[in-house]
Parts: sequence; structure tokens; C-alpha cells
Amino acid sequence: GWKYNMSNIDAAILLPQLNRIDVKLRERHRLARNYSALFRDHQKIQLQSEIVDSVHARHLFTVWIDSDRMHTINELRECGIETVVNYNPIHLTSFFSKKYGYKAGDFPIAESIGSRTLSLPFYPYMPDEHVEEVASNLKKLLSLNGAKSRG
Repeated sequence: GWKYNMSNIDAAILLPQLNRIDVKLRERHRLARNYSALFRDHQKIQLQSEIVDSVHARHLFTVWIDSDRMHTINELRECGIETVVNYNPIHLTSFFSKKYGYKAGDFPIAESIGSRTLSLPFYPYMPDEHVEEVASNLKKLLSLNGAKSRG
């Protein structure tokens, strides 16, 4: 097992923030609703479904795109928008592939999701104009063949 103890410095930084956690979470949910509304009807952008009677932590805002992800990331970067890949299929990491012999094709659903997931800029108090700029550029790239099709 692992032991994760928080340092005193980390605790000192975190403690005052606990009083504002509800405010920060509400702001993250508001930003996520804005993104979702802007992407809702786009054919090449799929949003994650939300589970009823649950509260999403809104750590990240990710979308699934039906285009070449790396090309899309590079095109967005040229527009001044940084996006990242936070999740790759775990069975394709060196540890799991070496230890258990997993290979590409063993878990096609995980691989499909992993190859399509893109984390968009998402931070507390992100201006609505920035959300709109990110959404507008991504939709334009995907709609106007600015992003190559997957495959």
C-alpha cells in the first residue's frame, strides 16, 4: 500500500480554502454548464453524461471529439488555446502491458474513449469570454475540416 500524509505546509494552505469550497464548486459548475450549452448540439463533440443525484467534482472539463486529437490540440495551440490529454487507457501503460501482457485491442471501449478525450481550459473564475473563445475555436476547427478525421 501507499501512505499519503499531507505536509503541514499543504494543510496550512488548504485549511482556509475549505471555507470557500462550496463557492468554488458552484463556480466550476457554472463554467461547466456554459461549456455544455455551447457544445450541446455539435455532432463531433460528445459531452460526458451526468449521474442523477450525484455531485460532480468538476476537477476537469473533458469532451470526446471525433477527430484526430493531436492535430486538434496543435490547431488549438496555434489559436493560443492550451488543451491537454489527462487520461490514457491504463492497460496500455508500460507497467500494465509488461506485467499483464495487455496490448492495443484488448479493451476497445477504453481505447476509443482514451483516444478521443480532450481536457479543455478550466479554472476557477475563468471569464465567460474565454469559455466562449475556446468553444468557438474548437467547434470551428471540427466543423470546417480544420481537424483531421480520426482513423
